[in-house]
Amino acid sequence: METRQASSRNNVCELEAVWALTNIASGTSELTCAAVDGGAIQPSVELLSSTHTTVCEQAVWALGNIADDGPEFRDNVISGDAIPHLLTLVSSSIPVTFVSNITWTLSNLCWNKNPHPSDHTVKQMLPALFHLLWHPDGEVLSDTCWALSYLTDGCDAHISQVVDTGVLPRLVELMSSSELNVLTPSLRTVGNIVTGTDHQTQLALDTAILAVRPQLLTHPRPSIQKEAAWALSNVAAGPCQHTQQPIACSVLPPLVAVLENGELKAQ
Repeated sequence: METRQASSRNNVCELEAVWALTNIASGTSELTCAAVDGGAIQPSVELLSSTHTTVCEQAVWALGNIADDGPEFRDNVISGDAIPHLLTLVSSSIPVTFVSNITWTLSNLCWNKNPHPSDHTVKQMLPALFHLLWHPDGEVLSDTCWALSYLTDGCDAHISQVVDTGVLPRLVELMSSSELNVLTPSLRTVGNIVTGTDHQTQLALDTAILAVRPQLLTHPRPSIQKEAAWALSNVAAGPCQHTQQPIACSVLPPLVAVLENGELKAQ
């Protein structure tokens, strides 16, 4: 009985300690730096193996806050071996709120491109992100799509890694989502992909992305019109066969309508 009570007290202490670190790391960069300099990362990673869900989830949150503060801290969390633990957790039977928290942390580990996360890191995370694209929860889908948008932002090698997983058909499906927090990052990801090589753009075109574009150009949100027009501009900037495809898909009339009546940024 005493052993059980002592264990319970230890769990409470762990929870309160990692909760305090979470709050500190949610503050200014100076506070996050102080937490990292104080050695917060490794104990938080160790708590990802806790048998107590509340302790484990709080550790995920703490590491997500640290990784959110820039590429240096992101890489510190990665080098602390957090990713294998996070991937183990996301494949287990845990509440949807916990899955959402893990997905948000994974997206933070994909964020920042100065520098991008390493190829090895991307390869580690992509299978889990691919799996999460079919999750029924909107918040999980949103953070998964944002993670993919970060990985495809300006790096042809990472665009290739993402495209090679076979995510494009699912991303095109999500571009028809009625949930703005899913539509926006899925559209951004596909828009990033068509900034890549001609081959990568062709792969996106082969998944019928242009069939979705006219309705996005007439979307009530100007931000969606702008993203759709930006993606089309990158398709049109390619070789002749790419330029002709938007014309063949009747994209010009809604595009001209945005130019005539849309908000300035969309125009």
